[in-house]
Order: sequence, then structure tokens, then C-alpha cells
Amino acid sequence: MILSRLRRAMRIATDDRRGSMMVEFAIVGPIFFLLLFVVFEVSYDAYLNEVLDTAVQATARQIQIGNTQATGEPDGTTRSNLINNYLCPNALGLLKCNNLYLRIERIDTSACPGGSGTADLYDASSGSLPLSGNSLGLSLYGGTGSGGPTTCQYSTSVSGFCVAGPSNGTPEFIVLSAIYVAPSFLQRLIGDTVTYNGKTIRAMISNAAFVTEGFTSAYTGSSPC
Repeated sequence: MILSRLRRAMRIATDDRRGSMMVEFAIVGPIFFLLLFVVFEVSYDAYLNEVLDTAVQATARQIQIGNTQATGEPDGTTRSNLINNYLCPNALGLLKCNNLYLRIERIDTSACPGGSGTADLYDASSGSLPLSGNSLGLSLYGGTGSGGPTTCQYSTSVSGFCVAGPSNGTPEFIVLSAIYVAPSFLQRLIGDTVTYNGKTIRAMISNAAFVTEGFTSAYTGSSPC
């Protein structure tokens, strides 16, 4: 009698699956949402990088044809004006203007690795973030922290912003580099951290190298070069 009751109780317990879905979801749910978050974060980073690339290319074109210095056009002869009047509007409101940092320099390709006419504009920029350890250095981009100069910048006195352009219609070699900084949770999660001003961030960089067209510079201020 006791044995049969025990068997009946065990059969009832094994047949009763109420709450099993809750238990399964409690096990699988966190992993699923974590993977979903990672996919979203990586996709969003790729999207922002594409937006930054588009904005940099559009801004480079305006510098290349002299519009950033032309009368009647928005001023682009200072770093803040170039960001606010050209780079940020071309990001279509998808990037925060205050999180954009910009560096632009005239390049002497003869001073690049190889030199003697064998180098090109792409030798002037490594295309990598200016990092010291895990710390982002944006001193040459209008921010804070140390950041080394380009190997073949025009002169050692360049402060990271040189958009004076040709003074006599002679084309100039220019490298434009922009960095966008935003908060990041994924890097902190996986331990691959980049910090700026003591905060964990995600940083993306975009570069454009070009030769200015033969316009005569209308730059009247003191040369930033």
C-alpha cells in the first residue's frame, strides 16, 4: 500500500510540468539578452563609424575646394567652427558635436617614411587611435591627454589644426582626422577598456587624405600652422 502510494506521488510529480518554462527561461533568458545586447552594441558602433566616415569625407571635400575659407560660406578657419559648421551638420544629428575631436595638418610627403617622393598621403597617418596604454590622448585633436605628432607633419610647430591652405594657388597636401568618443558598456564587460578623462569610452576614428584644389586662400587671420 505504501509503495503504491509512493509510486502514484512520483507519477504525479513527474507529470506536473507547471512552472518548467519559467525555470528554463531563467536559465536561458539572461544569456539570450546578453547576446542580443552585444549584437546591438556592435551594430550600433559600425553604424556610427559609417556616419563619421561620411561626415569626414564631406568635410574634406569642402576644405579641398576652399569653401571653408570662402566669403559667403560658413566659416571653417578654426577647429570649433569646422566641427560646428561642417563636420557635425554632415553627421545629420546622429553624433553629438561635443564628442567630436578634429585634427587637420599640412603634410610634407618627403618627410614621410620612404621620403624622396616615394611616399604618399596615407603614409602620413597610421589610421589608429592615439593611445598611451589604454588612455586616449586628444591633445592634438582639441581635447586633453598626450598624442604624438604625425611622422611627416609640415613642421614640428603644428598644433593639430592647420587649414590655412595654399597662399598662391599651389595645392597643399592635407590629412584630416576626426575622432568620436561615446560611453561604452561592452568594452567594460569584455575587459577591453579605453579610457578618456578617467571614463571608459568607445572611440572611433576616420581619416581623409587629399590634395587641395588650386584656389587662393582667403585666410586673413594669423596662420595656425
